[in-house]
Amino acid sequence: MILPNVAAYNVGKVTAGYNVQYNKYINIRNVGIAVSGSLSGWIKGVGAAQHIQNLLASFGMNSRASGLVPVKIFHAAIGKISPLTIDWISSFSLPLSMPPCAIVNPASGASLADELGSIYNLLATRGNVTKSGGFVAASKTMHCLFPNLAPMNAVGSIVASR
Repeated sequence: MILPNVAAYNVGKVTAGYNVQYNKYINIRNVGIAVSGSLSGWIKGVGAAQHIQNLLASFGMNSRASGLVPVKIFHAAIGKISPLTIDWISSFSLPLSMPPCAIVNPASGASLADELGSIYNLLATRGNVTKSGGFVAASKTMHCLFPNLAPMNAVGSIVASR
């Protein structure tokens, strides 16, 4: 559902350039997952970290105020996420059949809400995505990791708020 939503969001928008970059990233991500067999497999290689950082940079996340960390540091940070957790989360897309707090990860016993919160907190920590850390870096990276669950477009935002 992500590709049609991105295309619809781009129609007549001044932000279309950003969404074109996001669409390119989604295509690269899909190929990477297909080749490696899973999201965690794609993330294991440094290429995923580089592609995510390229997209973040295209959104202005590499300004002097926030500055992206070196790819190796970012790769190590996202490598801290359990492969079982990242693949489990990547199996979901909007709309969810029940609230995230009611969906339990069989591998960890934590809810989807708790797992997402832990990943978000990791990504928001200073020095993991950007030198300054923060919620923008974390949310943009979540859009990259889980586009079907956290899409970066107006249609996804409307669905997520329901």
